Amino acid sequence: MIGYVRGMKLFAALLVTLTLSLPTVARADDAADLERFVSWFEKLADQVTADKTDCTKVATDINTSIDSNKDLMDKAKAARAAGKQMPKPQMDRMIAAGQKMGQALGAKCGNDKGVQAAVQRLPGPKHK
Repeated sequence: MIGYVRGMKLFAALLVTLTLSLPTVARADDAADLERFVSWFEKLADQVTADKTDCTKVATDINTSIDSNKDLMDKAKAARAAGKQMPKPQMDRMIAAGQKMGQALGAKCGNDKGVQAAVQRLPGPKHK
């Protein structure tokens, strides 16, 4: 149960991070970047869910995905710094994927230091 609670706290921090880091649709390239970001997060949630019983693999999944998508992470950080917000349709998709990931992390890996460190690397405000 403690792992589940910590996993849900990790999920909540993750969702706040991602919510605050995504852009509004102002131009066509912004819309494409936003779609890429939301799709990336959905795929990451699928991967974390698939590997949820192996915390080392989950941490590796998150770190590798962040490292492989540096340009996208930089754009998300820039959008957050510019105060841009995510439109509701994309927010709904992010929430669904975040819930999926939160449930997966809560099952076992919410207490894992490697997973916690990987989540800290996601764009957005730093978690406490």
